[in-house]
Amino acid sequence: MKPILGILLVIVLAAFAGKKIASIVNANDRIIQGDYSSLVTQRPVLYIAEQCPACKEAINFISKNNLDFEVRSSASYPAWIEDMTQLGINEIPLLVYSDRAVLGFTPEQYTAR
Repeated sequence: MKPILGILLVIVLAAFAGKKIASIVNANDRIIQGDYSSLVTQRPVLYIAEQCPACKEAINFISKNNLDFEVRSSASYPAWIEDMTQLGINEIPLLVYSDRAVLGFTPEQYTAR
């Protein structure tokens, strides 16, 4: 019985460690450095889709923290999707600063300037 518990413990710990390592590695992969000044006017731009759960979470976070972002919804103006596809990005939410693009939603990445 003890060997089975030991094996289960190893499997659980490996799964947890794997997820933690993946989140650390992917955290840096979520930011793409570059010149996005043609897309950004005076404040960062957040591209969203209305039915996207992560987009809703990002909007709620922005509102609660009084962050100054321009929100561009694909439902309001479909041509904004072209901005993203020209960059080769097809993930939302997408937060664009003049010098970097943040893929997805992580609070730490939305408050880092």
